[in-house]
Parts: sequence; C-alpha cells; structure tokens
Amino acid sequence: MFRYSATRQVEPYPLLVTAGSSRQSAMALWLPAGLLVLVMLLSGLVWWVALRSFARNYLQQKAFTNELQQSRDALRQAQELAQMGGWTISGRPHQWRASEELATLLGHEHRTLAGSLREIVAPGDLEALRRACTHASIRRNGLDIEVTVRHQQGDLKVLRVRGSLQREANRFVLRGTAQDVTDSVLVLARLRDTESRYRFLFANNPMPLWIVAADDLRFLEVNSAALAHYQRTETQFRGLALDVLVPEEDRDRLRRSLAHRRNDERSADLWRHVRADGLVLHVLVYCVRMDYQGVSAWLMLAMDISDWIHSEQERAVSEQRFQLVAQATSDAVWDLDLATHRLWWSDSFYETFGFSREQVGDEVVFWLDRIHPDDRPRVETTFADFCNGATDRWQENYRFRHDNGTYMDVNDQGKAIRNDYGQVVRVVGGMIDASERHRYQTELAWQASHDALTGLPNRVAITQKIAAAIQRAERDSTQVCVLLIDLDHFKVINDSLGHAMGDEVLKVIALRLSTLFSGDALVGRFGGDEFVAVIPHGIDHVARHDLLHLIAEPVELMGGLRYVTPSIGIACFPQHGGDANTLLKNADLAMYGAKQQGRNTCVEYDRTLETDVDERLDVVSRLRRALDDGEFVLHFQPQFTADSRQLTGIEALVRWQHPEKGLLPPAQFIPICEESGLIIPLGRWVLREACRYHARLQQLGRADLSIAVNVSAGQFLRGDLLTDLRALRTEFALPSGAIELELTESVVMESPEVVIAVMQELRDLGVSMSLDDFGTGYSSLAYLKRLPLDRLKIDRAFVHDLPQDEDDAAICTSVIALASALGLRVVAEGVETNDQLEWLADHGCDEVQGYLMARPMPFDAWLSALGFANTAT
Repeated sequence: MFRYSATRQVEPYPLLVTAGSSRQSAMALWLPAGLLVLVMLLSGLVWWVALRSFARNYLQQKAFTNELQQSRDALRQAQELAQMGGWTISGRPHQWRASEELATLLGHEHRTLAGSLREIVAPGDLEALRRACTHASIRRNGLDIEVTVRHQQGDLKVLRVRGSLQREANRFVLRGTAQDVTDSVLVLARLRDTESRYRFLFANNPMPLWIVAADDLRFLEVNSAALAHYQRTETQFRGLALDVLVPEEDRDRLRRSLAHRRNDERSADLWRHVRADGLVLHVLVYCVRMDYQGVSAWLMLAMDISDWIHSEQERAVSEQRFQLVAQATSDAVWDLDLATHRLWWSDSFYETFGFSREQVGDEVVFWLDRIHPDDRPRVETTFADFCNGATDRWQENYRFRHDNGTYMDVNDQGKAIRNDYGQVVRVVGGMIDASERHRYQTELAWQASHDALTGLPNRVAITQKIAAAIQRAERDSTQVCVLLIDLDHFKVINDSLGHAMGDEVLKVIALRLSTLFSGDALVGRFGGDEFVAVIPHGIDHVARHDLLHLIAEPVELMGGLRYVTPSIGIACFPQHGGDANTLLKNADLAMYGAKQQGRNTCVEYDRTLETDVDERLDVVSRLRRALDDGEFVLHFQPQFTADSRQLTGIEALVRWQHPEKGLLPPAQFIPICEESGLIIPLGRWVLREACRYHARLQQLGRADLSIAVNVSAGQFLRGDLLTDLRALRTEFALPSGAIELELTESVVMESPEVVIAVMQELRDLGVSMSLDDFGTGYSSLAYLKRLPLDRLKIDRAFVHDLPQDEDDAAICTSVIALASALGLRVVAEGVETNDQLEWLADHGCDEVQGYLMARPMPFDAWLSALGFANTAT
C-alpha cells in the first residue's frame, strides 16, 4: 500500500513525478536517522547547557572582578579623601611596608617608602611608636597612637596610627592604617585656645558678665567683675535668677523682653539694677543667645552708666545755669559746638555790639570777619590752637567792629570742654567791651615808662632808648651823645615857692627841651631836676649854646619872672663809653664838672674829671673803717594798718654814727657804698642785725611782726643773699614771714629775669617781698605782674600833697587798684597828716608809715614808745 509523500512536475517536460513509500520502508529509513538526530540534539543540548553555565560563571567572575576593582577604587578614593593609607609590619627583623596611598600621603613614591621608620617619624615619637607596636604584638590588642612624621617636602604632619595583630598562614602580621589628622589636631588646638581665651576673657573681663538659662533665667556662670560690682558671692548668684537684679516693677518687662528678643539681636537695653546694698544702678545690658553645656542660655554683659546718667543730669542743670548766667551777665557769652561748628551768642552780644540775630546767624565766620584785619591772623591762629586742644584756656585782646562800623577793644576768654577721651568737643567763653579798661591799661603802661609830671620818658625808658641808639650807631658807624641836664639851685625854688611852683618850672623846661630836640633826638626826665637828652650824630657848639640859652630864658611864676640855669654834662659813644650805663655815668661826672666850673655851662666828659673820684675813694676808705669799727646802727620805723592803726611790722633803716659829724642819714653814704661795692657787706650786716632784733621780738611774744630790710641791687644780684638768709633763719629760728626784703624798682629793672628767679627762691624760703617807692615810674608792668611780691609801697612823693593834689590822688588810686587786682597789700610811705591817713584808709590802702605815727628810732626807744615790756636783750 502506497502513501504519497510528495509530487512535482518536471519542467519543461510534461511529466509529473510522484514519490511515495510504505510505512515500513519509511520507518526503516527514518529510524536510524531519527536516532542520530536525537543524539545530536541531546549532545547539542548538553553543549548548550555547558556553554551557558560557563558563560554565566564567566560573567559572574567578571562582575565579581569588576566589583572587587570598584571596591578597591572606592577604598582608594575613600583613603585619599580621608587622607589615610595602609601599612604592615611583619617578619624578623620587622619590615615595615606602606601602601601606595600612604606613600602618596607622605609625598613619596611607593617603591621608595619601605624599610625603616627612622627617616619619616619624628625622633620624639619614634620610640613611643615602637613601644606601642611591641605592646600590641605581645598583648594582641589594638594599636592607636598619634605620631608626628616628616613629609617629603619637609612639612610636619600628625598621623593617627591604628592597627591590630592578624594571623596570615603560619605567621602573625601587624596590620593597620595611618590617617593624616594634622588639620584636626590644629582645629582642636585652636578650639582649646578659643575655649581658653573665652574662659580668660569671661573671668577677667572688667565688665560684669554672666550666663543665664533661657527658660528660667537662673544664673549658670558669673565672672568676678559681676561679683564685685553687685556685691554678691558666687554662691549667692548661683541660687538666684536674673530678675532678682531688677526692681520688682521691672521684672515682668524683663521676661517679656527676653521672650521676644531675636537670637541674633545685638542691641543693648537700658535697665535699672539693684546692688546687694540696695543702691540702684543704671546699666546697659548687651545679650546674645548661646548654648552652654547643652543648655540654651543668654550671655549678658552689663555696662554701668550710672555716673554718665548723673553727669548728664548735672550737665542739664549746668546748661540751665549757664543759660541763666548768660542772661544775667553783661558779658557777651558764646558757646561753640566743634562737632557742628554752630556758634551761639547770648543776648548781651547783640545789645553790646548792635547786631540783630538775623545778621549774626550761627556761623563762626561772622565773628572772624568783624575782627580788625591787623588782629585777625593772630586771633584766628590762637583760637584754632585752642580748639585743637593745645590749651584748656584761651584769652585774646583785639578790636571788634560794632554794627555802626567803629572798632571796640574787647577782651575775649574761653574754656575748652573735653570728652572722656580728652578731645575738645566744645568751647565756651565771654567777650567783654574792654575799651575803658584798655584805655586805663594803656595809661598805666604809659605811666610806667613816662614821668607823670612832664610826660617825658622816665629813667628806665630813656636808658633803653640810649641802648637802642648805641646799637644803631654801632651798626651805622655814627655817634650818639647823651646830655645830662641838671637845673642849678632848683631846691631854692622848691623851698621858696613850694613844690607846686617847682613842678611848673619842670614842666616848662620839659616843653622847651621837647621842642628843641625833635625828630630823632629824645628827651627824658631822670627824676628830681635832672633831664636827659639822647642825640644821634652828636651835638655841636652852636646847638650847645642854643640849649643853654633856651633853658636860661625866664619862666613866669606867680606874676614874676624866675631864671633857671642848667649844668650840662655830655658823654658820647663811642669815645666816652660803649653802653648806656657808662655813658650816663660819664655824663654825670661831666655834669658835676660843669657845676664845679660855675654852673650854666656844658662840659664834655674828660678823664681829668675823674680826679673827683679820688676824694670819693677817701670816703670809701672811711666807710670801710666805719663798718669794721661798728659805727653803723639801725633805727626802726613802725608800720600800721590804715583803718585801725594796728601795728603790723617795722622797717629797719641804717644810720652812720660818725665820730665827728654825728648821726648821718643814708643819703650821705649809701650812693658811695653802692658805687664802691661796700653795699654788699653793709647790707649783710643790716640783714643780720634785723634777724637778731627779730629774735628779741620773739622773746617778747611778737613773732608775728615782720622787719622790713632794704636790699640794694648789688646785694640782691651779686651777693650771697640766699645763702645768708638760710643760715640766719637757722641761727635765729626765724618763722616764715619774719623778714621782708624791700626792693626798689631800679633793682628789678636792672636784670628782671634774674630778679624774678631769686625772688621766687626767697619766697620759697619764707621771706616776704615788697616793692619800695612804687610809682616813681621806673618799673615795667609787664614784669610787675610776674614778680612774687607781697606788698607795694607808694612813694612818699605821691603822698605828700594828698588829698589836695588831684594828680597824686589819681596815681595813688591807680596804684591801690593795681595792687588789689594783683592780690598785693599796699603800704603808703611818708604819711604826715591825719587828712592823708583818712584819705588813704578810705581808698583801700592797707598799711601806712610816716612821721604822723612814729619817726625812725633805736630799737629800745621804739619798744618803750609802743609800750613793750623791754625784758628781752
């Protein structure tokens, strides 16, 4: 039986081929082939399974390898990030090996970093590392140590070395890691330093500091400044909360304030705090939020501004007082704020100088623009220095323009006000109209350098003019002549017609001389009836004749004509002297020569005139013997208060008990003593005698009385005055003020700076000082205010005609006012009438002496006259 299996047409033939087979044939044919295919299929399947398993194992191994590499890369990266590397120590002797990461960490190549640790570990840590490794190997516990190593580039680094003992095969290996912890160590060191500084600043801060818990405000930490400032112990603070420091009425506000305060807020709050003793303080409290030992807290600083509050309150009161004073005084009070440069004036400024407030404004430039142009540079400079803190006080005299255009003399004074740092922040002061005072001072200055009677320059001024003329003549190689003019027999006019008529003659002669010597020439009055003329370029015979003729013209007095003739001495620079004193001395010799020639003539200095000196030498020799033989004695004239006539002291006056001529006054021997230098030993004798007599006063219980002693220029400037007084004070146990030294104005002006220095030393020694014969016109007010004086003595010439003579009265009034302004007492000499005494007392004179009260007399006679019990010897 057939079974078709397939059919196909054979092209291009018309044939259809059919193939077929029977089941048995087919089975016989396909069975072996099928078995073969089956075997092949099974073999392929086995191979496929094997290949698949191999592929899976390969992929798993590759994945594991990749994962391992990734782990290694991650480990290396982690070690690099952590600045860590590995190491091992094994074998005997111990071999140290570092991982590539550790080598890189230390700046080495991996192959170069092996063997000994000596090259990289700091010597101080090497032994410690060895001991730690040995300890870990023996005890088989962990290794953990920090060591300092040296980087390849030389830097030092700190490594934290950790490791443990591990078993590998049949041996033990010490394996571990080393991590660079240099930065951590530095950070920890800085942290410890910061912590230490915080502790130091907190504990030693001069301002009170404390830390309080944020929830209940209890004190957690308090510094010593807070303990001292609030007068509590640390134990007391620890048991308290912050609100105990504030008054009860402020406690709720305190808690609300802290509850609503931002953590980052840095502003300060003003609070009242109560000290342990109950004193209320005004404090500024600064606080900031912080964590303190795991507790939320407030760090607080308290600044006590109680003093500032009180000073502000006082300043407000002071400002109010300042405004009241500014309104009450007639001074033009001003106030300049240096921060704003705003200048305030009181009402008196507008009233005094005629300005309106709209004109003035508040700019400093308004004031500056109205200062006289000649004064402004000086005033502006000194005021700028004052505002810059050069001095605390400022004073200037200048001319200030009134609104009407006229200039007024003003005195302006200011005081600097500084802040706590010493910086000037404000200047206040007052400006007064000093026109009248300026006129008065000008007048006093004029009087100090001019003769009050004639208006001519006085001795001091003319001496200075002579010195200046000599300097010019020396520079120009010219001549200067000094004429000393003495009026002949002028004493006759005074004695016969009175001093008033004599003064009229002097004024007429002064006018004539001033008229004749005009231009570069200068005329002055030396005192008495002596005049001096200073003539540049010399004087010829014609001019001399004209001078004699001019003075000799009659003077009309009391309805009649009076004739006055001069004796004139002439000394010229350079032939007769090189300085003012020499020229004056030689002109004086020449003047005496003119008198010896019959008066009414001119005589030029010549050395032959000095023959008169020989006679004076004889007198000097006699004076020396008198000093050695004890022929000098002291007489004493008491001094009294002008108002109550209470005894205040005595003046010692030297006399010469001449064996033949009797008792001679000082005028007959003192000038010769001064010329010869005998004045120094004579003055020393007078001073010692005065001290001896004061010792007797002490025995009588009147140590309060002072003894005044006249001192000459020679003794004061060239003697051992200070040394003598120190020794005498010790010898006689003199109290302070026992001795008063009287200086004349000529002594002061001879060498003012030296005199001032010596006077100050005398003052320090307890010696009182007075200026004798004040008002004769010789002294300079510029020096007078610097002299450490106690008293001024008005010359008897100004007391003689009181109170009738208005000029003398004006001079005495001025001297008394001047002394009062300088804080000095005034003594009037030559008081002879009750009218003089009453006038002086009424016008503020402190003390008087003169014939009205007592004449000069010996000490014992003086004691008896005043009723002292003369028991002291």
